[in-house]
Amino acid sequence: MDQVPAVTIAGSNTGLSIPSAVAADAAGQVYVSNAGSSQLTAYPAGATGNAHILWSVAVTAPRGVAVAASQVYVADRSNNRIEIFNAPDGKLLGTLHGNQTGLSLPRAVVVDAAGRLCVANDTSITVYAAGDTGNVSPIATISGSSTGLVNPAGIALDTAGVIYVANADNNSITVYAAGATGNTAPIATISGSQTGLSLPSGIALDGTGRIFVSNYTAASITIYARGATGNAAPVVTISGAGSGLNNPLGIAIGP
Repeated sequence: MDQVPAVTIAGSNTGLSIPSAVAADAAGQVYVSNAGSSQLTAYPAGATGNAHILWSVAVTAPRGVAVAASQVYVADRSNNRIEIFNAPDGKLLGTLHGNQTGLSLPRAVVVDAAGRLCVANDTSITVYAAGDTGNVSPIATISGSSTGLVNPAGIALDTAGVIYVANADNNSITVYAAGATGNTAPIATISGSQTGLSLPSGIALDGTGRIFVSNYTAASITIYARGATGNAAPVVTISGAGSGLNNPLGIAIGP
């Protein structure tokens, strides 16, 4: 489906430079990681066109971004850290960093309703308690040969705490039970020729449990039914010249 965007933010005022991830809060404010300029930029609710930045902060290698409880979490990939900012004004609130954290080239982040932080690293998923900062150990780590993790590039949670991961290097979505840890096998895997997955780089879930995936090399968004598994075809595919998609990386579901 060649779906025309409802809103497009673009232009010289926006500060966008190789945007790698996006998030939106409940009020509609938008946050973007810009890999090209090493900046996190924020835009007011309703921003469109050549919109001015609400605020911006420097982050060395910003990748994944998530927002919860008026806090914005950004993965600083090259520094193996998560930086936490105040959503209204961009003030730095804390940093998760150090050899005990298990962070290793973090690429995507998501926060659950209880404030627990889940991070997709180069070869693992690490989970931290609500409010954790500094050099703290994760409360759970998913890692090992049974996990099916292959360069995890995107991560999402459903309302029950089930973890969904987009694996860029083997064109799959792997799903893990709430509370999973260790060398655990996924409870579901979406993979195969019918899926339309093509270097999946971002993943998000809507309120009904549908799974939205951004596909970098296919310039598409593929949407799967709740509970999809196996060689499942998407229920909707957004692509084409009118869609404005060009090597999409991050994806978020707005309020």
